[in-house]
Amino acid sequence: MSTRIKTITLEDLQPWDNPGDGWYHVERWGEHPQTSQEGKQYVQVIDDEAVRAIVEAGVPEEGLLIDVEHVSVTGVRDTRAYGWGRELAGLPTDEGLQLCVWIEWTPLGRPLVKDRIYKHFSTVYSVELCADLGGGRIRPLQLVGLALTNQPNNPGQRPITNSQAAPTNDNTNQTDNMEELKKIADKLGLPEDATLEQVEAAIDALMAAEQEAAEAEAETLLNSEELKDLPDEARKDLKDELLTNRDLGIKMINLLINRKGGGAPPATAPRYARPGFRPATKATKGTVSMDAERGRLLTNTAKEIQAQERNAGRTCSFWKAKNMAKSRLGQK
Repeated sequence: MSTRIKTITLEDLQPWDNPGDGWYHVERWGEHPQTSQEGKQYVQVIDDEAVRAIVEAGVPEEGLLIDVEHVSVTGVRDTRAYGWGRELAGLPTDEGLQLCVWIEWTPLGRPLVKDRIYKHFSTVYSVELCADLGGGRIRPLQLVGLALTNQPNNPGQRPITNSQAAPTNDNTNQTDNMEELKKIADKLGLPEDATLEQVEAAIDALMAAEQEAAEAEAETLLNSEELKDLPDEARKDLKDELLTNRDLGIKMINLLINRKGGGAPPATAPRYARPGFRPATKATKGTVSMDAERGRLLTNTAKEIQAQERNAGRTCSFWKAKNMAKSRLGQK
């Protein structure tokens, strides 16, 4: 039985001559030969069933990070967002369902597409979230990453911009981009003539300070009198949760303290950590217990997956590891 998913039309896609926030075609229907980082040959099957599953799986709560040339998952890690994927949809064509993403560009990414610096997308799927069809063929079931590129891994997608349709004079776009850069510089406390490199450096420093503050807050909460007897393994799990999803981490701490009859950490504790990638699930909602067998199994499996991904040279967030673990264990 087919699953009803959100669909769009060609008219919903962003125009070639002036792309902005909106729908983009990111993956073409068909079978695409691939080579893994280990040199293994396989065929990636993007058929109607794959697109339905990917759209149904959706994107993280705060959006799907869009980078350039996969710098957030390969080489020197750079997690700056050039855009955020907010929603997925299928585009019905005579060929089959095409995968599309609604993208909100950041000030870093918008000039890269408007000025035609990048014209294509490169998708990222995890082998752990693929269906094995046999014979070296796999069907992706969830989109876990997206990058701007000029060398897409799967050919045939609609380009972001078209040089024939683009205006020969893009002074207007450049002026708009400079005005946006001035606004960002002002919010960062920089002079209005700050360069893009200076703005990026200020953002990097801000993100580093935010991470440092989040780490300090997590350590303060975990070193409270009520949690002094917490096992090291549980302490590490709670710290990971606080850094990726502060609200859920605080709830877990409250439950642990309440079980011991103690008080709760102050509700007015400063909020440094950014929102987490996923809301609470059946495995964590309401009955979070470090001793629960199901919770331990999920956590341990997620850790194994994180280690496997890192050994393969890929970064893996706690959200992604948990999601992959639930898929592997058959948990909803």
